[in-house]
Amino acid sequence: MASVIAVVRLAPGRVGYFDELTRIHLTLQTPQKPVIEGMNTTNLKKAVKSGSLQVVSGSLEPVITPSTPNVAPIYRPIKPAVVVEEVEKQPTEVEKQPIESEKIVEVVDIKPKSKKSKNAEPIKEKVTAPTKKEVTDEIKVVTKEVKNETSKIITEVEKEVTEIIDEVKKK
Repeated sequence: MASVIAVVRLAPGRVGYFDELTRIHLTLQTPQKPVIEGMNTTNLKKAVKSGSLQVVSGSLEPVITPSTPNVAPIYRPIKPAVVVEEVEKQPTEVEKQPIESEKIVEVVDIKPKSKKSKNAEPIKEKVTAPTKKEVTDEIKVVTKEVKNETSKIITEVEKEVTEIIDEVKKK
């Protein structure tokens, strides 16, 4: 059977109180009720802090009982770490070549002559930008190069890992 952990009472000047979590209903006729172990006392704690309720006896904190004895931790063997060397990236042919553009974009920026005057004078600059086709072609070339480089690195790492595994098996 569940035991009583506390007894709560209406605070002076209060007419009634109802807690939906514990289903405790306090009135002037029944101003005091027990709190049973296992009840959710969250709202009761808030009511005590705000001054709506008083704790007559006991505590609204849950009773902590040790459920399991202390067990020694289980240790697992650590796998050897694989060290990957960083390879310096050499510029490719695509990176060495400047991007040539056929499309010219005109940028218009309006700046006031001075802070006092509101008349503005447009300033025109010509800016070159690559076309969409040129950009997509460059992206395709770069992605192919990146794929080739990563596949080379992966094969090198696989070789090193197999060598390490072979050394470990020999020992």
